[in-house]
Amino acid sequence: MKEIRDSSSDQPLLARLWSARLTFFNFFSLGLLKATDALILLFLIPIIIDRVGIAHFGLIAFVGVWLNYGRAIVDYGFNISGVRQIALIGEDKQALSRLFFQVLYSKTVIATLFILSLLVLVQVIPFLGEKKVVFQWGLWMIAGQVFFTDWFFIGLQKSYLLALANLLIKTLYAILIFWGVQGEADYIYVLAYQGIAATFVGIFVIIYIVFRFKLSIQAPNWSAILGYLKTDFQLLGSNLAAEFNSSYSLLILNIVWGDVLTGYFNVMYRLLQPIRFLLVIFSQTIFPIVCEKTKEGWEALQIYLRNAYLLFLGAPILAVILLALCAEPIFLYFAGDVNEELLYSLRLYLIVPLVTLLNIPAYQILLAYDLKTAYVMVLLSGLAVNLILAYVLTIEYQLNGLITALLVVESWVTIGLYLMLNKHRNLISQHG
Repeated sequence: MKEIRDSSSDQPLLARLWSARLTFFNFFSLGLLKATDALILLFLIPIIIDRVGIAHFGLIAFVGVWLNYGRAIVDYGFNISGVRQIALIGEDKQALSRLFFQVLYSKTVIATLFILSLLVLVQVIPFLGEKKVVFQWGLWMIAGQVFFTDWFFIGLQKSYLLALANLLIKTLYAILIFWGVQGEADYIYVLAYQGIAATFVGIFVIIYIVFRFKLSIQAPNWSAILGYLKTDFQLLGSNLAAEFNSSYSLLILNIVWGDVLTGYFNVMYRLLQPIRFLLVIFSQTIFPIVCEKTKEGWEALQIYLRNAYLLFLGAPILAVILLALCAEPIFLYFAGDVNEELLYSLRLYLIVPLVTLLNIPAYQILLAYDLKTAYVMVLLSGLAVNLILAYVLTIEYQLNGLITALLVVESWVTIGLYLMLNKHRNLISQHG
């Protein structure tokens, strides 16, 4: 291990950057198309608000939160465990075929159960029942998530194919919005169009994957499906905790203060989406390589993470600075209205992704070494803090209270992940 550390430290900066070129290529291919993806979504915001109004835009955001929980449940833990297994499988086509189809069947079973459960909830909870039609049309988003194969492309380090699929989905979604949302009453279709686009493109992509990678079609293996559901249950908890941490505040805001303030917060959320995309892309890009580096040992992993971060840090920091400086005209364009309190809330909100940026190395290492329990414990503790803090601060301070709670919770999670990393340091350093 000492040779790895010493040889790397003697390399010049450009040589170290070149050693991380695969990461840069995957990040660039994902980033370029994801940027287009984000720009399409941003471009649609003022169009949707102009046609359906800020209140309905807030209502759409509220229903979207519930459907995003469903998408997280459908993903279960495959976006992490699937990537990890592909990295370990290598070139074994038969094993790859089994993994691909059993994950697809597993997601179908999970989606069916979620749809049935959500329909029951909408029927028995009056507050949700008032938005029943939007929920029903929005179930297309759950169908679309079944056919979304991001984990497969990321595991094979074919990020450009995932990026192209994403671009097709968002382009079709934009066309459907232009064609199908003409007046205020059409707000019920906004979420449906997103799901319909994902479903049709996703089916096409699955057909492409089968022929392009020469996969053999597998019948459902119920023991394998149950095995996935059992082993990845902890990852489901972490995905839901992360999703809930980011969206619980919006639920509280909608319940306490209504659709209009929720609509303004949703505009802020969407404005930060490109920055979050950067973080997600970076995290997804490096994770298969982080898993591979665990075979080489702790020192090799540290070197790789340091070099990869050197390539990445500037982009999200620069984006945050530019958005903070140009907050007023940007928010006015997208929301159609602006005041000092909204601007303060937006600039405060910009700190959140910077804190998130700090926790990526810690959770990548924990997951790469299969320390899922430690990772989930931290996220669940953050969820517990969020449940109390967001409710109290939102009631007392409205939007500013909500964003302050988000900042505190994200800091809590970041500190907790590094504490867990330090706790398991000896086990990690001895691995491989």
